[in-house]
Amino acid sequence: MSFSKVGPLGDIADIASGNSAPQDEAAFSSEGTPFIRAGRLIHLIAGDQSHLERFSYENAAQFKMTKFKKNSVLFAKSGMSCMKGHVFRLPFDAHVVSHLAIITPRPSLHPEYLEYALRLFSLVPHSRA
Repeated sequence: MSFSKVGPLGDIADIASGNSAPQDEAAFSSEGTPFIRAGRLIHLIAGDQSHLERFSYENAAQFKMTKFKKNSVLFAKSGMSCMKGHVFRLPFDAHVVSHLAIITPRPSLHPEYLEYALRLFSLVPHSRA
């Protein structure tokens, strides 16, 4: 792989944002795919995966939740959470709240490098509080 070419991130990764969180607590279950809110990033970075809400397959389909793949990298893109500069690489597939941006690396981009680069080159100055 050559590092001599500089170009848009969108050329080597898919960039998205999550979905709105359902307001009905009954939408969540104790089993299924995890749902990550911006406020949980600090806990996830510390290795605490307890208390994550989850969606069953049926509820995820009903609420049209997008599932993001393991090794995608998350960071807050709006609200006060974006000023904290937290970056988290998914160790599992997950659904994500709309306040988070998700960068899913394509095969030419190592997820560990992407995570490191986003930590090193903070996006906080480009975020909206």
